[in-house]
Amino acid sequence: MNAERTTTAVVLEQGGTALRPLPLRRLRQGEVLLRVRAAGLCGTDLFKLRHHDGAATVLGHEVVGEVIETAGRCRFERGDLVVAAHHVACGVCALCRGGSETQCDGFRENLLDPGGFCTHTILARRAVDHAAYLLDDALDPLAAVFLEPTACVLRALERGGLEHGILSLEPPAPDSVRVVVQGAGSMGLLHLLVIRALGLHAEIVIAEPDPARRRLAERLGADRTVWPPPTGLDADVVFDTVGGGAALRQAIELARRGGTVVLFAHADDDSDAALPFNRLFRSEQRIVASYSGSAREQGLAFQLLSSGALDPRTLVTHELPLDAFDIGVEHCRAGRALKVVFRPHYEAAPARPMALPATA
Repeated sequence: MNAERTTTAVVLEQGGTALRPLPLRRLRQGEVLLRVRAAGLCGTDLFKLRHHDGAATVLGHEVVGEVIETAGRCRFERGDLVVAAHHVACGVCALCRGGSETQCDGFRENLLDPGGFCTHTILARRAVDHAAYLLDDALDPLAAVFLEPTACVLRALERGGLEHGILSLEPPAPDSVRVVVQGAGSMGLLHLLVIRALGLHAEIVIAEPDPARRRLAERLGADRTVWPPPTGLDADVVFDTVGGGAALRQAIELARRGGTVVLFAHADDDSDAALPFNRLFRSEQRIVASYSGSAREQGLAFQLLSSGALDPRTLVTHELPLDAFDIGVEHCRAGRALKVVFRPHYEAAPARPMALPATA
């Protein structure tokens, strides 16, 4: 094995994080060992850090890496640069057959060992076979690292009823719809970029309290940005990328009669919402949840990224070495960053223009 140990950003049992060396197990048949080139910090990672269960863990699931070893027959070779998702459904259970692939028991298994925030990680065979994609020279790792979050957005669009043309890349429906996205964080803005990349006829309104992020949303193609959201928006679909009871109640107010609210974000475990029961009943509004992205959406996400139709690199505000993990987390928590990408083999952060103004 080319690497017998990996340096990881470990979430400690007592809380907090630290860099720790961990031994790498031997590869099993069909697995590959990756030298991690880029790993994105996700809102789910931040949620898990905030709601730590007391077990020492390694987070990170948005990974681009170089293949440095394979075990047995494999469609990748040493030196290949690949992007991989960490969840793959079984494809045969009742949940998978019913279109609920992200609820499959097999889907919950993490196929990165020990995780993404490492110098090296092992990609399990199921991910190698069904959720890994070869990068060419035209696809920047900083764009490819958005494969998994883009798949999540594509599933949310489908769950919200904007599925026409998404899964097959057929021409979009001619009628324009009004979409409201709550929150202009990295995932809220990624909704905006993906809708534009798909060419869907949609008026996109971003509801965001931070003026710097509203300005960025406008530069990225939002038709309107608002705060506070006015009454009478009558959105066909509202995407809640904020999470929590207050955001959900606001989303219901923003949706039209017969409209749809898509829950896309985590909320605290004790979060609940007093829902306007009669309004929901009389207006026939729908509340649907969207969790993660299946292999189908992962494949389309790679198409969008590799074709250049979607270029999310403007959302990357910080590239940091792995030993600056805590700094990256704090930047996100304080609202100073949109998307942090860790480069485990960099000794210092490369210079990058800031997409998000320093005042945000």
